[in-house]
Amino acid sequence: EKNASFTSPSVASNNFNRTQTFDSAYYSMFLPNKGPRWLGNIKKFKVTSSGDVVDSKGNNAIGEDGNIKAEACSYWTSAEECGASGDGNDVKRGGVLGAMQQASSRTLYSNLGTGLSPFTLSNASRKAGGDARLALYMGVDETELSEHFDWAKGIDVDNDKNQDLSAASGTTPNWRADIMGDALHSKPLALNFGSEDQPDIRIIVGTNHGFLHMFKDEGDSVSETWGVIPYELLPNFRDLKANAPTGVHSVYGIDGSPVAYTKMQGKRIEKAWVFVGMRRGGNAYYALDITSPDNPSFMWRIDASSPGMGELGQSWSTPVVTTIPSATGDKPVLIFGAGYTPATKDGAEIGSDDSQGRGVFIVDAETGALIHQFGGSGANTQLPGIANSIPSSVAVLDGNGDGRTDRIYATDTQGNVWRMDMPSANTSTWSGFKFAALGDRSSVAGDRRFFSGPTVAQTMVTNTFELTQVVNGKSTKTVTKQN
Repeated sequence: EKNASFTSPSVASNNFNRTQTFDSAYYSMFLPNKGPRWLGNIKKFKVTSSGDVVDSKGNNAIGEDGNIKAEACSYWTSAEECGASGDGNDVKRGGVLGAMQQASSRTLYSNLGTGLSPFTLSNASRKAGGDARLALYMGVDETELSEHFDWAKGIDVDNDKNQDLSAASGTTPNWRADIMGDALHSKPLALNFGSEDQPDIRIIVGTNHGFLHMFKDEGDSVSETWGVIPYELLPNFRDLKANAPTGVHSVYGIDGSPVAYTKMQGKRIEKAWVFVGMRRGGNAYYALDITSPDNPSFMWRIDASSPGMGELGQSWSTPVVTTIPSATGDKPVLIFGAGYTPATKDGAEIGSDDSQGRGVFIVDAETGALIHQFGGSGANTQLPGIANSIPSSVAVLDGNGDGRTDRIYATDTQGNVWRMDMPSANTSTWSGFKFAALGDRSSVAGDRRFFSGPTVAQTMVTNTFELTQVVNGKSTKTVTKQN
């Protein structure tokens, strides 16, 4: 099987999903498969002062086609493993995947109690109300629970690697070759929890095996700090483990891109919260407190059953972390589109109106509580005429320069662009309207559906002119006036 490496199609410049911090660039890649289980990896390269991306040998890592060269050696891959042929575009070798396969243990959590609990069969059984109920929930036989949990933790219980297990030795568990799933649309997020002189870089990414991972960049090596899997994704393990050929990517987990709110104390992070949606994996958003990066804690989860959130569809929209005009001051909020409804838009035929996802939500970043809803059922502020979902990220604008978002732009799956205004803390002054209508359902070609959010460029135009004051036929002075 020929190696191929890809990443989120939202990145048009090359076939990889790149995140850069300091002089390091992290490339997420994945390898498609005939079944639902796709392999993923993240590799590290460096960026020179001239903007070139180089490998661990100092050679240019990017080819003329914009892809990572096959002969490139990534930073977290040993010289021995890299060899003469390189590991650059080989998803199966090196990177975080190689580090995970060599680890002696893993730290895994799930929301199995009031907060995060160790990801164990006993904790999940307690959450479900017993092994029988857990097995029913996961769609497996009760006798299969143990092997499914071992598989989910990364153990090669089915010996897919065809190893001679009788000859296996050492303390390293028999990890699966595909222990890390694909980050199809989840763009890695890099945060520095150290200082500029002594950085502590952590990379956070979600995969369709269901885990939100944190990795620690240790220079020439990398390690997995932890993985968190939502309880609602446990039923996916049956199909992922079976890996029956379907020809399509049929199982999704944490497929959204994580974003963070950070509060700085000088040049160090004093507070850090991370937020992530599930995209096709579900209709929920999750929030974790990662202020102590080695010890994450659960903050909140919201979905369509949360108070006031009935309009929420699949959580495609990457939240924007910002502040808005409010009596509570600069308390951080999340703004995101109300989601996607695949039943009306996945087909190639002309789409139809949606019953969910028709609007924009603003929620409290710390609690997840709904602050305001534009458009859709139960809206605080109507978007007259909106009938289609908003799966994309929104664009925000600070129109008066006070440091707070007072305008939002969003696109929907009927080719419309919407504008929402928040001129003051008084929500009765807030409004929204259709800014542009670019779709036409009279034909398939005209049925435009926006899945990418708008980009807003703010400009300032200054008109300068001179006024010459004339007294008794003589010029007495010149005044420069600006509007």
